[in-house]
Amino acid sequence: MTGEDPQESRTLSRWLFGRPSLWLACGWLVVGLMWLGLAVAEPSAFRYFIAAPWIIGGIGMLIVALRDRANRRGR
Repeated sequence: MTGEDPQESRTLSRWLFGRPSLWLACGWLVVGLMWLGLAVAEPSAFRYFIAAPWIIGGIGMLIVALRDRANRRGR
């Protein structure tokens, strides 16, 4: 047994992101913001398209990591 709440493991956020660490979420945000900076400097639909999932994923992981830390379940 892992000691994990079975209801917690079935939530959508846990299914999408697992148990991300805080530095991983920040890393995804930095990569997304770098792509966004490139898209602003030299406009290209492709760069905006690449930046969006990195930023959305980073924000999602950050929310999960901060919620885990607040509930003392984080890494």
